[in-house]
Amino acid sequence: MICKLPKRLLAGIFIFISVFSAFAKDGDEHEKDQLRVLGLWNDSKGSEWFGKKKNKKNREIMRPLLVLYNDMIDDPSDNKNEDVHQSAFYKKYFRKGEDREFYSRIKEKFPGFSWGKYTHRLFYHWGFEYGDPANQDKLRIQFYKKLPDATEEEWNAFLTLIQEEQGKRNKKTINATDEFFGLAGDKTFARGIAGICYYTHLLGDHVVHAEKSSESAEAVLSSKFIAKNIDRYVKDLATHGNQKEFQRYKEYHDKVNSTVFENDEQYAQAMIDMLVEYVPQLLKRNLPETFKNLNLEFVK
Repeated sequence: MICKLPKRLLAGIFIFISVFSAFAKDGDEHEKDQLRVLGLWNDSKGSEWFGKKKNKKNREIMRPLLVLYNDMIDDPSDNKNEDVHQSAFYKKYFRKGEDREFYSRIKEKFPGFSWGKYTHRLFYHWGFEYGDPANQDKLRIQFYKKLPDATEEEWNAFLTLIQEEQGKRNKKTINATDEFFGLAGDKTFARGIAGICYYTHLLGDHVVHAEKSSESAEAVLSSKFIAKNIDRYVKDLATHGNQKEFQRYKEYHDKVNSTVFENDEQYAQAMIDMLVEYVPQLLKRNLPETFKNLNLEFVK
């Protein structure tokens, strides 16, 4: 029996909210999306003053981890988060400029190669699955476009470097999540939170780039692929019980997938709204003390 769906989400499926196409998602907006999905940000118009204070507090607490997540995806070049970049936690797992350094190493090993129109998305929007870049087709096309005389052996060597870097980053992201939340080595929860935040960032890019001519947007994994893969990370949060809540999530996910949307932007936003509705419920049930110990307060 299909559960009754929240009215707010049903409205979100059928009504296009144009405000999301009015701006480009920068780091701030990605952070807000991720906080909303974790139940730590409420941007509803009726939000009371104390709710906004909780938003601000939650964001300040979460910034070191969210900046780390998004820097591993977005090739940061400004000094906006310099305080986080200089923190011991951030430096333990990442270093500002590391994205460009990896790109430079690739270019040195394969002279003539460049990520071209795809920009950083060719490398760092490669999916969260450990050592298995989901955008291999784009990588291969770009590799042979820039190096038409390359051998299959050289392509395999190139792909191996990509796989190693992707695997290294995923491991660091999961370990950082484990440390930040004090999960005592419970990598299932850590992987779930990290994977959901990773794909929330990519869904946010779809909200921005849908129906736009930006060529770099072509390297973003399809929203349908993201929607399919994100399930495994939501399921991670339901590992220790809460299967009923996960089943409700799956039923709503099926409803979203069976809905005809006018464009990819609407679909991606519906996916984010779905996560906002269900992920906080799993976190509240499984990790209430973990969030409380960090002085984080659920606002969803």
